[in-house]
Amino acid sequence: AFLIWPAALGGFDDSVLTIGAAVVLWHLGGALDAADGALARYRGVSSLFGRFYDKVSDRLVTLALVISLSARAFVHAPADGWVPPVLYVFGAMLYVAGMSACSVAKWVELSLGIEARLSQGGAAGKAGDPQEVGAPSRTPREWFIYVLRKFPTLFIVTEMDLPLWGSLALVFGREDWLFIYLGLYAMPYTFYAISLRARRIRALDREATVSS
Repeated sequence: AFLIWPAALGGFDDSVLTIGAAVVLWHLGGALDAADGALARYRGVSSLFGRFYDKVSDRLVTLALVISLSARAFVHAPADGWVPPVLYVFGAMLYVAGMSACSVAKWVELSLGIEARLSQGGAAGKAGDPQEVGAPSRTPREWFIYVLRKFPTLFIVTEMDLPLWGSLALVFGREDWLFIYLGLYAMPYTFYAISLRARRIRALDREATVSS
């Protein structure tokens, strides 16, 4: 985030070194973020503080990177463009807020689901990380339908996807396109996901009420 802060606002001048180093560090950070939880579970050293730190640090890192990207879009945007430059900054805040809310909703849904199973005597009364399961057996036709249904999610820019799309925006110098895309497609999908999780959580509440 520091490397890609625009020079017009006190950052480094753009060069192959600064942009290249930022891209490499960004993707390395994404790989490590994907590996740390799996490694902790594999070694049997998962902890509540680890889960807390993982979530909080993800939000802060994403915030820093998106702020830098929006600052670049703000500085580089043409004054006579059809999108007022300040909207890139507001779009960045909205994106981080929406992604954070979606992540919290997922966390609550998983936590409530585990608690609901425990309250019904599941897992021998012990809580733990969700167990990984293999892909279900599907016919070629079922796989085709599954991939077709999941295809729209390829274009959703989550925290794990942001290194790819953010790096492309950096390399081509079109951070403004990234935020236009986020506003037109990614954000509506994010709020749809939040509402979907809300309905699932309400269903868990109803199940808990009926079982009690």
